[in-house]
Amino acid sequence: FGRHSFPQGEGPMRRSCGAALWVLQLTSNLLEQVRGHAEESPWFHGLENIVILHPEAQDNQEVVDNIFRKQENAHFDRQRYAILLMPGAYKKTLRIHVGYYTQVLGVGRTPDDVQLNQVFATNGANGHATNNFWRAMEGVTLWDRDTTWAVSQAAPIRRTVLTGNLHLSQDQKYSSGGFMSDVSIHGKLFMGTQQQ
Repeated sequence: FGRHSFPQGEGPMRRSCGAALWVLQLTSNLLEQVRGHAEESPWFHGLENIVILHPEAQDNQEVVDNIFRKQENAHFDRQRYAILLMPGAYKKTLRIHVGYYTQVLGVGRTPDDVQLNQVFATNGANGHATNNFWRAMEGVTLWDRDTTWAVSQAAPIRRTVLTGNLHLSQDQKYSSGGFMSDVSIHGKLFMGTQQQ
């Protein structure tokens, strides 16, 4: 290296290799820490408004009823809830009444992976569904003979199988808007006063 002389083993190549090994070791240590942290905490750790239900849990009804009580008339509230249903068949008695800012989401690969009796939305405080915004149902199969989804805008049903009938308004009261996509209804669709 011309005029420069380096002590034995301290050439530029040796230093570069040493630095590269140090970076690799640091990266490996960080990845181990991240991996260890991921095993300790679920992906939703710290997100208190994500609620996970399991078919075998005994308190599912109590959990969803508490959420509905908070969200039933929470039109201008800041609370948001995602109720995630793990795959399986839930007790026939489970009924999920959906209020403002609440999404019920089956997390199976297909809607058939998450089966339960009822998910529904009913008329709001004004006696109609014209104010029933910001709620959703997705990725489930419902066994109920009659499902009511009385809603207005920003209230979709997606990737859902209904083995019975679907009513888009309740008691012929006004409803307006909503959205359906990839929905299979084995019974009849009753539009009522709905514009969908």
